[in-house]
Amino acid sequence: MKQLLNVAIFGFSLNVMDQIKKQVAYAVADNVPVKWCNIAEKNIDLLLVNDAFFNSNNIQRLIEQDVKAYLRLEKQQERAGQISEDCLFYPFSESDDLVTWIQEQFFDYEYLPQFNLSMSKQKPDDAARVQHVLDEIFIPRNGFIQLMNEHGCFALVDTRTERIWLNDENTLIRFNASLSQMYAKNQFVQEFTKDRHAQDLLVWLWPVLRHSNIELEKIDHHQYFKLNIWPQFEKGFERKNLLKIAACFAQGAKVADVKQYLELTDETVERFISILLFMHLGEKIEAKQAMFNSSATQDDSFQLNKLKSLFGKLRKKLGL
Repeated sequence: MKQLLNVAIFGFSLNVMDQIKKQVAYAVADNVPVKWCNIAEKNIDLLLVNDAFFNSNNIQRLIEQDVKAYLRLEKQQERAGQISEDCLFYPFSESDDLVTWIQEQFFDYEYLPQFNLSMSKQKPDDAARVQHVLDEIFIPRNGFIQLMNEHGCFALVDTRTERIWLNDENTLIRFNASLSQMYAKNQFVQEFTKDRHAQDLLVWLWPVLRHSNIELEKIDHHQYFKLNIWPQFEKGFERKNLLKIAACFAQGAKVADVKQYLELTDETVERFISILLFMHLGEKIEAKQAMFNSSATQDDSFQLNKLKSLFGKLRKKLGL
């Protein structure tokens, strides 16, 4: 069985190219990595070329000399995803024809299950997938990473500076099972960042995770937690409570103590902690490291003064 599939795509806009890459990745077995090649490289297994450029001398020479298999892509909505002879029609999402064709061309097994967003047995669950992607974008040595969903690339992240550029044509409100990432080459970075404004990655990430319907880590109310980096909260009726929660956990606190002191629901406090752990903004700590205490050893006025002091510093820092 083939251990690596070298694929080159030629003649498409970045947005269409991203969508094609996504669908090719879906059609290949999980344990077979796909390497995206430039047409100038050698040992191309599969060439996907825009039909408009198929008869050019360069493409014909490439097919004769360096390509093991090819498909010319023709835009035809009513036949999207179908393959007829050497032609694949696009735009398409999941394509049985492409799955079967790739199997026959490159692999020696009889059946490759088609990936479906609802087939949790075929892929990690949503939370595990999102956690894997976040782990990658918080590793500085990874450089530039494309974030992908079922519609293609929706953002580009610079892991070294924790900045993000968004694709206005593919906006993201919440994460789902189609989330994935891939490394970005210099040419893609230059084209994608041109005329786009960079945003702070952590500022962008907080509301996306808040709105994503994924099951996060369960939080025990006996656990202790410390906030190391303050997130940026959206404006709205919840912001005041979120700031209060953050002020408590910035000192290191027991979950149950914060719930009791602020008189907030379990879901509000626990969800807050789960998201911060997901974003690597805080950590679990030992009881002896916690400075916040809502027990009788500290009266309410003392605690309130500490919180007011923290709020004052926060307002100055954020210019509120």
